[in-house]
Amino acid sequence: MFRNGNFREKLLQLLPNDWQYRLWQWKQAQKVEQTRRYLRSMQIQIPPTQAASIGLNILGFFSNTLGLAEAARSTLRGASSVGLPVHLINIPLDGIAKGRLICPEYDGADLFAVNLFHCNPDLIAILMEESVARQYLRAKYNIGFWFWETSDLPEHWISAASMFDEIWTGSEFCKESIARSVHNPVLKIPLNISTTIAFPSTSDRKALGLPESGYIFLTVLDVMSQPERKNPLGAIEAFAKAFGSQPEGVHLVVKVLNRRLSGWYDRFRERCKNRPNVILMDKLMSRSELNCLMNASNCLLSLHRSEGFGLAIAEAMALGKPVIATGWSANMEFMTHKNSFPVKYRLTRLNQNAIPYPKGTQWAEADIDHAAEIMRKLVEDRTIEEEIGKQAKADIQSAFTPERTGRVIRERLEEVVRHLK
Repeated sequence: MFRNGNFREKLLQLLPNDWQYRLWQWKQAQKVEQTRRYLRSMQIQIPPTQAASIGLNILGFFSNTLGLAEAARSTLRGASSVGLPVHLINIPLDGIAKGRLICPEYDGADLFAVNLFHCNPDLIAILMEESVARQYLRAKYNIGFWFWETSDLPEHWISAASMFDEIWTGSEFCKESIARSVHNPVLKIPLNISTTIAFPSTSDRKALGLPESGYIFLTVLDVMSQPERKNPLGAIEAFAKAFGSQPEGVHLVVKVLNRRLSGWYDRFRERCKNRPNVILMDKLMSRSELNCLMNASNCLLSLHRSEGFGLAIAEAMALGKPVIATGWSANMEFMTHKNSFPVKYRLTRLNQNAIPYPKGTQWAEADIDHAAEIMRKLVEDRTIEEEIGKQAKADIQSAFTPERTGRVIRERLEEVVRHLK
């Protein structure tokens, strides 16, 4: 179901842009309807669970390195911190980068009345896996945990919302976007940030294959999160503008996740050829190794066009790293001029479709000159880095705790279960 689609992607690129988007839109709508029909066909075969106690069945991609997987782990950490009983149900996704830690799965014990699916509607077809479908149908209440990065939801997301009793999300930015389009209750559940690192040394560059000396800017993107939105080319342009054609003692590392799921990476790699001191990294890493990569770098650079939360930004800040990031969308819910470096921007409209975002979508174009100016300043005066990083770490660690996540989830579950009894 989730096989590599590079060949189909190349064929799709031969079509005019509008046709590509319409075909993609039609396919997504078909997935939602097929899933809905499949669940209806199974409904009479599955008796619902009788459990009415407070607890949560968490279904997510626990063995993967996706942002959605980390959001599922955030829910688990929150639930554990307040003693909330949970059942974990791991959903493996073939072809997607897998972390090395696999959480324990459902062991056959009685399940709770409430399911939480950490899965965006683009992967709604997981509900056609028999074991997942059975779990969906046994529950009395199904919640989707979604992230979306622009002001308007795709039509198939709106359609998929009818298969859930309510929607959770991790930012006010997402909450407003989703609530504007669906009839379900939409709640913000605060995430918490884990910064476990894989190596004992806080700066073991050699073990990571990084230059052992010099200033390192890091930019991170997941191909599944739409490269045009993440805008790594903007980071490369800012680096070149800041340090010229022959940079000395300064490097830009571009960490790419899930590169095999798209032909985009091959085109991107070609554009990066002969770029001095630009290092592409695409090897498989666990979440703790990614944190170690951030820890070994000096600064995170994210000239994104929009964020539904900004996980890498928050993680870098939690590690005490200065962050240079576009000053728009969900990351501005925790970034300030005292704890980071928001980059000036101008709002624009997409002049052509960029799947999954349609033509006309509003997002931000970072000011490359402003970003380059900040980058030069950090390299020239390391005391700024230390001061900003210290404030960033304090702010993230106080605002994004497991206990805060757990309290909000428990309060909502108590309310839901009262209505189910």
